[in-house]
Amino acid sequence: MAKPIRILIGFIFFIMGILSIILTLCGMQFIFLAFINRLAGIWSLLIYAIMCLGGLMIVMANLSYTKIPKEYQNDH
Repeated sequence: MAKPIRILIGFIFFIMGILSIILTLCGMQFIFLAFINRLAGIWSLLIYAIMCLGGLMIVMANLSYTKIPKEYQNDH
């Protein structure tokens, strides 16, 4: 999977998590995420927070730069 696609997926997870938390506080919900709101108590909020953090981790992992040492590079 290409790097921009992974960044987009992470960004979508983050945005959907944040918007879901905001909508839940306002008493609304996304229709396609309604099954999460049926969970009791704090579980739905926990899942939305995991979506936010997971999305941020995906984005940050794909945006981080790691330099590969010379001895591990293939010289073709």
